[in-house]
Amino acid sequence: MDRNTLAGHLGGWHAWVIEDPDGRNAAARAEIRRAASVRDAMMCQAFGDLLTRVRRSGVNRPDAWQVETLARCTLVVAGVSRLTFGKPSFGAAMATERDGRPVVSPIRAKTLLCSRNAGEAADRIRGLTGLMAARLGVGFEICPGDIAAAMSDWDRRKTTWAMDYHSGSCFTHESLAPAGANESFPELRAA
Repeated sequence: MDRNTLAGHLGGWHAWVIEDPDGRNAAARAEIRRAASVRDAMMCQAFGDLLTRVRRSGVNRPDAWQVETLARCTLVVAGVSRLTFGKPSFGAAMATERDGRPVVSPIRAKTLLCSRNAGEAADRIRGLTGLMAARLGVGFEICPGDIAAAMSDWDRRKTTWAMDYHSGSCFTHESLAPAGANESFPELRAA
């Protein structure tokens, strides 16, 4: 199962369980949001339904890595009220300015980007999505394709997110320089 297929299933699952237009999935939504780990998520009815839909789509028997990746993705997107394909990366979303500062501080962004594996990253992303949703309110959306890519290949995606965070950040080189650095590094002086 490639990342695009994973993102498609994730988007459909999110619309069905999390956005819940009919109001029938409140219990499933609450259960997946309470899941504390990937293993907990795998035991949720909503995840079982997603896995059944994946199998019906032609992925006969996803391997253990694919199932775990799918579970990680569900944990991350379960706390987000809206998914939108084609949105900027999560790294760029972290750098979204609110009151002249990025919604996610450089220290928190660094903590996420220093995650050793996708499991650690998923836990940290879950925490950041709550923070970002609280700070950005209705305007907070993430792209399921970006999350699927991160959970599938964390080492590559974290580099992309780091570049996106710093290119979208309101911090300049000068504002990041320690006191007195401008005297030692003239290229950091304001023009």
